[in-house]
Amino acid sequence: MWRDFVRSQIDNCMRIFAAFIAESQTDFIDGFFVGKKISDMKDNRGNKMKDYILRQRLAEYDAKLDLVYRNFSEYVHLAEKAFYSSVTTSSSEQYLVKGEKIPEEVMSALEDEAVTKWAFNAQFERICISRMLGYEAGTYLVPASWKCSMVWSAYMGLPLSLEGVGAVLGLEKQKLTEGKDLILERQSQRTR
Repeated sequence: MWRDFVRSQIDNCMRIFAAFIAESQTDFIDGFFVGKKISDMKDNRGNKMKDYILRQRLAEYDAKLDLVYRNFSEYVHLAEKAFYSSVTTSSSEQYLVKGEKIPEEVMSALEDEAVTKWAFNAQFERICISRMLGYEAGTYLVPASWKCSMVWSAYMGLPLSLEGVGAVLGLEKQKLTEGKDLILERQSQRTR
């Protein structure tokens, strides 16, 4: 399950990043309003912005991205409900559904300030992951190594929700609503 989470974040970053490397940012944004696919648009080097081009261009900023993407390419987008319901804590070790343990290199990377972490609404993810790692309330992962694709979206005039960005960009894989449903369910349980 953690692989799905990483892959979905890379996919989000690549599509938002496309707006920054588009041949024409104005044409790129206008293209969304008429339903043009990102893969049919060109970057500022004249290449059609297929996933492999976006991955290569984004990897220019972080060389590890290409390796991570290739290793997780067989996984598909993860619903928030699956992510939040899959992580449990057992005597300071992190496990996923079906007893799969989060690899030590992932756990280490989450706390390594030299590793850049990308997320849509990075502050939210950083706080949630801090809690998952066992940090006490008020103590969180250092924000300097986190990059927020929601901020990039806002800079481009896109909506401030992942659902809204996905709709405007015409992404094939849209955000699922199960995460919101899960949050409302958990809030309801707490008030009982």
